[in-house]
Amino acid sequence: MFSYLRPTSSAAAASWTASGTWSYSGSTVQLSTYGLTVTNIVDPSINVNISGAGIESATVVPSTFGSQLPLDGTYMFTFSNEATSWQYNGQNVTLSTYGLATTGTPQDGDTIYVNYIVGTVNSTVTVNYTAPQ
Repeated sequence: MFSYLRPTSSAAAASWTASGTWSYSGSTVQLSTYGLTVTNIVDPSINVNISGAGIESATVVPSTFGSQLPLDGTYMFTFSNEATSWQYNGQNVTLSTYGLATTGTPQDGDTIYVNYIVGTVNSTVTVNYTAPQ
């Protein structure tokens, strides 16, 4: 039985592929070594909510967002009149870098909340193999 080892750091998650890090009999293995691939990948789940008086809506491109912030979480982007820009973790950001777009004119304190859950694969792959006679 092969079991998937979920990444625990953003760097690992960013480089994750379905044929990436798996465990077999307690050892880390590459599925391709055994001629195996995984095709039942579940896409990321992403939900966007907004608050404030200026922006009317927000959209997100999941693949772009996930390339920047690849771990599960709720992420908050807030518009600052003082900085005249959107902020994430206290830093000025460009929304399009994260795959985000808005309609309306942002006002101080307008906030975009992105709830992101990384795509998954089935946690176990069972292989039935009969040796050639």
